[in-house]
Amino acid sequence: MSRKALLLVLALGLVATGAGAGIVFAFEGGDPSRLTRSAYLQRANAICQTYAKRLDRIPPPLDPASPGAVYESIGLALPLLREQSAQVRALAPPRVLQANVNRFFALTDQSLGHLQRTRLHAGRRELFPMVQALAAFGKSRDAAKRLRRSVGFKC
Repeated sequence: MSRKALLLVLALGLVATGAGAGIVFAFEGGDPSRLTRSAYLQRANAICQTYAKRLDRIPPPLDPASPGAVYESIGLALPLLREQSAQVRALAPPRVLQANVNRFFALTDQSLGHLQRTRLHAGRRELFPMVQALAAFGKSRDAAKRLRRSVGFKC
């Protein structure tokens, strides 16, 4: 085989290998339902940006010790937070992120549960349980935020 023919065969082999590797990396092991890390984070963060704009329009309670103000604010924010979580959760994360994404959503679910209980206590004008549930929400939310950074979420 001539040197030119050998170089052509090697070049074609490298191209084929590169294309095959690209397909595997693009779909995480051939599973087309799984996005690349970059594509997954881009889509998830786009969802978060959309909801962040909507959540920014909800005023926080002027007086966090006022059950009525807390009840109203959470009542407006909680449905949006649940929708956001459901939309991001509907994306299939790459396998490399799956474990951290699962932990993130477990903490997110926990924090939303605490927020729901905060609203329930606020509606009943139960100040002390409301404050306790709000503190538990903050703790779960902060843990989710720490994990969020390791995943690459910007929400």
